[in-house]
Amino acid sequence: MIIAACIDARLSLTAAANPGKPDLVFLVIDWLLVAYCTYIFTMSLFKISMGLFFLRIATAPIHRRMIYCTTTLSSACGIAYFIYIIMGCGGPAKRREHRKKTGADHCYNDTVALAVGYSYAAVVAITDIFFVILPALLLRKSPMRKGLKITAIVILVLANL
Repeated sequence: MIIAACIDARLSLTAAANPGKPDLVFLVIDWLLVAYCTYIFTMSLFKISMGLFFLRIATAPIHRRMIYCTTTLSSACGIAYFIYIIMGCGGPAKRREHRKKTGADHCYNDTVALAVGYSYAAVVAITDIFFVILPALLLRKSPMRKGLKITAIVILVLANL
């Protein structure tokens, strides 16, 4: 994701320096936009699948509520960020019109874009931390031998990473 952001920034500078050849640059930027959206969509589906998996293991009502809340928050933020990326200029067609008129690759405020991106990253990080800690909470009081319990926790933690 960081590499894609660096490529995006470099292409923006290239487009500004070469106003005669913006079509290829904007085509690459469009593909980066597709990559961003695919990443966001995939991560949202992954968080939902992890939540559903842990719901099968969770027996305590508090654990189930925590899983529901975390998965819902992560999914809602993922959907909101996805929509923001796609509809940042009012839709793909308006983005192309804006590019033809101004030569800029985006029409939304950079400060707002950073705030939305960092907010989504924070929610994803918190969800990841929660899903890494959750196996220990779920298996803490299970009727398993200690060695087997530690092995199961390690496997579930590694599955989340």
